[in-house]
Amino acid sequence: MVKLLLSRGADSCAVTSQGKTPLHYACGWWFRVDCPSETRNECVRALIQAGTNVTSEDDHGRTPIDMVNEQDFVLLGILGSAIHTTRD
Repeated sequence: MVKLLLSRGADSCAVTSQGKTPLHYACGWWFRVDCPSETRNECVRALIQAGTNVTSEDDHGRTPIDMVNEQDFVLLGILGSAIHTTRD
């Protein structure tokens, strides 16, 4: 669904009134409850490829990586690679 929305012009960098981006939600615990991990990882990759800022902070100063469970090594690796790529 994320890929479809992005292909139809959805803004991957949109920000809510709380400062959260779609990537914050894709990395948040509430998304993990209802979504298989591989699907979540695909959503995160699609948002990153669409230009989402992986270091954007919400109103509480949390970045998408702060929303990830520390045991989710695959998702942490995806986000870490994106941070490394954008800083080079």
